[in-house]
Amino acid sequence: MALRVRARCPRCTQPLPGDPRWETLSCPDCHTRVGPFTEEPPADRPLERCPLCGGRALYIEKDFDRSVGVGLVVAAAIASVVIFAFNGIAATLFLVAFALVDLAVYYRLPFRAVCYQCLTEYGGLPMNERHRPFDLAIFESLRQRRLEAEALTDEPSKAENP
Repeated sequence: MALRVRARCPRCTQPLPGDPRWETLSCPDCHTRVGPFTEEPPADRPLERCPLCGGRALYIEKDFDRSVGVGLVVAAAIASVVIFAFNGIAATLFLVAFALVDLAVYYRLPFRAVCYQCLTEYGGLPMNERHRPFDLAIFESLRQRRLEAEALTDEPSKAENP
């Protein structure tokens, strides 16, 4: 499998256009600069750390575009309402069939690793057995540390320019 990388702005979480492997990217919204990789990720081994920010905290999730998933669920809900207007049993069977197809797709999808610190997504790599699904406590802990570090770096500049 080929490596797929999708970087997000660590400050405002907007997807960044371009590939952070070789170039520095700039967020179109808040102009935060991200990249390039500090090291090339291993193609034959699982990630131990994020090649973009060096963070060791990574989680796993299914490699699927959320907007497509939400669109499919909305389309199925609308279709079931239309079918229900003609036949309630057919609408129920349609929803059961949709749920079974959804379950089959879910189990066939590969996982991707996501960095807690910079939110960069890495697909197409072997999965590290130590990475677990998203944990809000880890995310909030790292976010608080990042906010405290930003506050410390901003304080001297505020003191110089009252």
